Parts: sequence; C-alpha cells; structure tokens
Amino acid sequence: MSVSGPPPPHDPYNDIRVHPAEKDAEKKEEEEQKEQEDAASPVLFAHFLRGLSKLLRFFTQNGEGFQSEHTITEHSLEDDLKRLLSAFDKLKVEDYSQDVSTLNQLSSWWHQFLEDAERSRGKSAYFSKLENFIEHLHAYPESEKHSLGYYLLEYAGAEWIPFPFMDLLQDLHLEHQKTPATSHLTKWTTLLRQLISQISRDL
Repeated sequence: MSVSGPPPPHDPYNDIRVHPAEKDAEKKEEEEQKEQEDAASPVLFAHFLRGLSKLLRFFTQNGEGFQSEHTITEHSLEDDLKRLLSAFDKLKVEDYSQDVSTLNQLSSWWHQFLEDAERSRGKSAYFSKLENFIEHLHAYPESEKHSLGYYLLEYAGAEWIPFPFMDLLQDLHLEHQKTPATSHLTKWTTLLRQLISQISRDL
C-alpha cells in the first residue's frame, strides 16, 4: 500500500485569478470605450459652442436678460486676451488659487472674452484659433468631471468658489513650477501671445 504525500498547497489567488480570455474581453471593452470617447469629444465641444452662442445672445439682448457692463470697442478682444495672458503669467509664479476675489476677476475676464469671441464669429480669420484656445481650457483636465473652462464660465461673481476650481488652478501653478517648459500654462500663454500678435496686426 503506497502512501500518498500531502496535497499541494492551495493557491489563495487561484479563485480570483482572471482568465486570459476575460482579460482580452476587458481590454477590448476598454479600447472600444476609449474610441467612443475620442469620437464624442469634437461633438461635445461643438455642442458646447452652440450652447454658448445661445447663452451670449441672451446675455446681450435687450429686455430682461443680463446686461453686460463690458464696453465694446475695436480693441475689446485684444484687451481680453491680454488680461487672460497676464492672469496665466501671474499664475506661473504665484499661487492665487485661494484668493476668491482674484478668481472672480479671472472668471469675469473669461466671460468678457467669450462674449467678444462670439462677436467675431464669421468675421475674423483667427476665429478658429480662438476656438482652439477655448477648447484647450474646456479639455483640462481630462480626468475630472468638470473642466477649468466650466468653472470659469459658471462662477463669475459668485460669493463662494468650489474647491475643485481652486484645486485646478493650484495644480496648474505646481505643474509649471515643476516643468515650466512643457506646462499647460506655457502652452496657453504661447497661444495667447500668438493670438494677440495676429489680432494687433489686423486692427
């Protein structure tokens, strides 16, 4: 009579180990989801621009709508861009993410910029570049539910500023401190300077 040895030790991970076929299925599903998100991005931004166009027409109409205190001149758009440029240049060296008054001012400048950018639709050769700049701020950051552009649009004049908005600006400041050559702030200020240069030549 032969004596059998002890049973092999139980692998505690055997019950939760993912079968290769399941891994392949999960990977395929993730890839399909990413493709759908990539395809939807331009559509979502186009939808945002259409909604913004309606919003700005409502803001500037006569009647019960909000009346902008923004004085319109031929240099309005150029002035808007210079204000945004100064704000982003300042954020490179100073973390003002906790300063509610400064954030409200930035948000107010963003509203003025969008209002003037909308007026240039179909009239200016550089409107596509304005759209590109707007898209950059509405695509940052990729991982969050709401973008920087969303907060800039929603919280002008608010008595309180949501923490995610503050966090995004602080992240931008810290990123620039760490990698100034490739930071989002460097990319955006480069775009702004190019736009300002082109607009000033056209005036």
